Order: sequence, then C-alpha cells, then structure tokens
Amino acid sequence: MARRMRQSPKEFSDHLAKQGVMSETLKSRMKADLIWNQLIRGRFQSAFQFSDKDIQARLDAKHPEGAAPTTASFEYTLRPILFVVPRGSPPEAYEARAKEAEVLRGQFQNCEEGVVLARGARFVAVRPPVVKNSADLPAQLRDILTKTEMGKLTPPETTQQGVELYAVCSRKQSDNAPEKKEIRDQLYNETFESLAKTYLKELRSQAMIEYR
Repeated sequence: MARRMRQSPKEFSDHLAKQGVMSETLKSRMKADLIWNQLIRGRFQSAFQFSDKDIQARLDAKHPEGAAPTTASFEYTLRPILFVVPRGSPPEAYEARAKEAEVLRGQFQNCEEGVVLARGARFVAVRPPVVKNSADLPAQLRDILTKTEMGKLTPPETTQQGVELYAVCSRKQSDNAPEKKEIRDQLYNETFESLAKTYLKELRSQAMIEYR
C-alpha cells in the first residue's frame, strides 16, 4: 500500500496516524479481510469455477448487437531496469537520470546485449525477468507495451526509487483476452458478494451472545 502511494512504510504509517488511524488497526482489518476471503473461497470452492460457456454467455449479453470485439492478449517477459536516485534528491536529479535512461533506450537493441550494457552503467540495477499477461495490466500499460518493439525499452517512468524502464524481451499470444478476464472478475465478485452475504446471515442466526 505504501509503494502504491510512493511512500516508505514509515511514511505511510505516519500519514495514517495523522488521519487518526493506527497502522496496527489497518493491519488487523486487512488480516480479517484475508481470512474471510479464504473462508468463503474454501467453503464454496466449486461456486467459483466458471466455465467458458458462462463467460461467453456474459459476453453475448454484453454485445447483443453482434459478436463481441476480440482484443489480442499477450504474455510478456520483461526486464525491469532502474536508474537509482537516492531518496530525498531534488527534482533535477530525477531529470538527469531520466536523460541517462533515454540515452540507454536509444542504444538498447536487444535484451541479450542491452542488459549487459545496462549493467555497465552508473548506479543502475537490472532486476530478474518478470512475466506479465496483458489481461492483468492496466489499459495504459498495455498500450505502452503494445507500442514498444521487441527487444526495446519502454519510456522511462519516475518511481520512488528512481527512474525505471522495462525491456520487452519476449511477447507471445495468450488466450486470456482482457475482456474475458474482466468478465471472469465480475462473475467472481458477484458470486463472492452473494455467498458472503448469505453465509454471514447464517452465522448471525446461529450466534449466541453470553452476558456476564
């Protein structure tokens, strides 16, 4: 959560405290939510198995005028490359590192040679490969990866740690189309909400309160 807000865990805890929320309270709530999710999924496991027929029916209902548009889905192998900027540095430091990142981007021709080139740069961290499916990515990032040629680097992005780029090392087509992923998530959320509400009502009806 702190990373999404581009803060350190301590900075995020201090921010919560200023809002009148203790970090331990948030952790307890998150733990309760995780346990409740696991309980519902475990107790009603079969209800969350959605077939291709279920998804296609929802697609047909969503596009009654005709066939649903097909959006290609890809599985990417990416190499994150970080131009490190010390915490607390002025904006000029980030701008300078972004210019260095753009220079590397122009020199980067393929992952095999480009990674070696990146490792030889000053204060640059090349992280292990990560595999991402486009259906699981935000639309903006999907668009960036689609426009980035194979073996090239994405445009630099400023993060809490510095300036980061991604080398697109492989791209292969996947059956997990974004719209199907969206519908599967909708079915899951609707099913979970319905089952959780019913089960909670059942638990309350069986609960016993002892007064002392």
